[in-house]
Amino acid sequence: MNLTWEEAWDNDRISGYNVYRNGRVLDFRSSRPLYYDLNVTPMLTHSYRVSAVDASGNEGPLSAETEGYLPPGRVGQMALDFNLTDVYDRDFGLNDFLGKVVLLDLMTIYCGACTDQALELVAVFNNYSPDDLQMISIDISLDVDPQDLIIFKESFADDWFFAVDTDNVSEKYSTWGVPMEIVIDRSGEIAYVHVGLVSAEELEDVIDPLITT
Repeated sequence: MNLTWEEAWDNDRISGYNVYRNGRVLDFRSSRPLYYDLNVTPMLTHSYRVSAVDASGNEGPLSAETEGYLPPGRVGQMALDFNLTDVYDRDFGLNDFLGKVVLLDLMTIYCGACTDQALELVAVFNNYSPDDLQMISIDISLDVDPQDLIIFKESFADDWFFAVDTDNVSEKYSTWGVPMEIVIDRSGEIAYVHVGLVSAEELEDVIDPLITT
């Protein structure tokens, strides 16, 4: 969430700005009239105020309050957990794969670009050990026939999870287009988001350093 405000002026030089979130000052002082707040809960509205602090440590009045909303599914955020049943009736959740890099593919079998993306994902899958990389494809069209999804899956590969989105994964990751590829690191933090067709090479450029760290 980006916060910006007009630069303050004081006879004694301004040394920075205090940022208040939901009535509490953050343990941070911005040296510029800019703050990017990533340490908030996605999908909730937060209130903000700022105050200027001069070189003598004097704090000025608080600004008017403003509100901000951080959508989920952004780079640097912790990935939101979900629980699904795949096309072979196996239950799984995202948190089951903590310690692995996860490639999350939000797609639908009704999307031509998603078919092209599946071909790129096969190339990615074949380059990594399942001990390092877990791949998950989720069809966000709730009216999809699971049998059709099985046919789609088996046209490409049998070795990663395919499931219908029955746990609002699309909403949890602010999906605004498909295919949408999300790479999550071993600790569960989102490292990469891309909407639209993306090559295996680009995905591997993101995944490789995450595998080795």
